[in-house]
Amino acid sequence: MGDLEKLVRQHQELRPSLEVVDVYKMLYQGVFGVQHILHSKARRILEEEMSALETSEFRKEPLIESISIDNLMVRINLRQFKMRGLSSDDLYLAMVRSARERKGTRKAFLRLWNQFESAVKAGKLNFKRSSLEEFRKKVKKESFPPYHHSERYRRLYRPAYRIVKSEVFKKIFDID
Repeated sequence: MGDLEKLVRQHQELRPSLEVVDVYKMLYQGVFGVQHILHSKARRILEEEMSALETSEFRKEPLIESISIDNLMVRINLRQFKMRGLSSDDLYLAMVRSARERKGTRKAFLRLWNQFESAVKAGKLNFKRSSLEEFRKKVKKESFPPYHHSERYRRLYRPAYRIVKSEVFKKIFDID
C-alpha cells in the first residue's frame, strides 16, 4: 500500500463518511498549507471559533492529524487543542510561520490528485468512481481551486481545525 493510500485510509477510519471532495481538500491543504486563509481577520476568526467550541464532542479526535504523505503538514483539531488549554495566540503564530515556510506547487498537488484518482480507479480506495469523475471535471474546469468540505462531512464531523507545519507546531508547543 502506498503512502497516499495509507493517509486516505487513516482519514476514512476517523471519518467513515469522507467524500471525494474531502480528500481533495486534505490533499490541497497538505500541499499548500494555510496560505489561502491567512488574511487580516484570521486571528479574530480563530479566537471566535475557539470560544464557541464545545469540547465535549468528538473526544476521540486526535490533537494532530497528518494531512500530507511526508507528514510535514498537519491539522490541529481545535476541540482537543482547547481541552488541553493551549494558547490560541501561539497557534496563530504557528499558522503564520507555517505559511511563510510552506510554498506548495500546483504540479505537486496535481501529482497527488492523480495518484488518488488512480488508486480509486484501481479499486485500492473505496470511493465511487462516478463521484470522482464528476468532481474531477468540475475542479479541472475551475483550474483546481481550494474547496470546502462536503456538506455531509460538515454536518457529521463539524470540522474545527487549523493547518500548520508539524515541526513548527511541535517547536512552539514543545511537543515531541
